[in-house]
Amino acid sequence: MTLTDQIVKNIITRVIKSQDYRIEIVNLINAEFLQFAVDFFKKIASAKLDSKEITIDWYKKAFINENLPSDDIESLIVINTLAVKRAALRGGLWSTAGKSAEKYLMLTLCKLYQVPDNNYDASHFIKDKGKKVDREIDFYLLIY
Repeated sequence: MTLTDQIVKNIITRVIKSQDYRIEIVNLINAEFLQFAVDFFKKIASAKLDSKEITIDWYKKAFINENLPSDDIESLIVINTLAVKRAALRGGLWSTAGKSAEKYLMLTLCKLYQVPDNNYDASHFIKDKGKKVDREIDFYLLIY
C-alpha cells in the first residue's frame, strides 16, 4: 500500500501543528476497506447472477461448527472475510504511514528549527550484505 504525497504532507502538517494526524490514516483505512467490501459483494452477486454454485464445505470443515444453520455459516464467512481484510489494511496502512512520513517529518523539523545541514543525513539507505547485522536507518540526527 502506498500513501499519496498529499496524505504524507497532511500528516506532517498536522504533527507540526500539534494536531491529531491519525484521522488521515483512519480515512484511508475506511476508504480502502469500503472499496474491498464493495468489490467482495460484487463478486458474490456476480456469481449468484451467473448461477454459479458457491460452496462452503472447505470453510465449514476448517472453521465452522457443522451444526450451525447454513444462513449463519454464509453470514460468518462474510463477516470473517471482511474482518480479516480490515485488520490487514489497518496494520499495513499504519506501518506505511510511518515509513512514508517519518523521513520528511524529520527534514521539515530540521528546517523549521534551523538545524545545520551537516547535523543530519537523510540520504538513501543501502544495505551492507557483508555485515551480520545491518539495520535500515532512514534518518541520522547528530547533536553535539
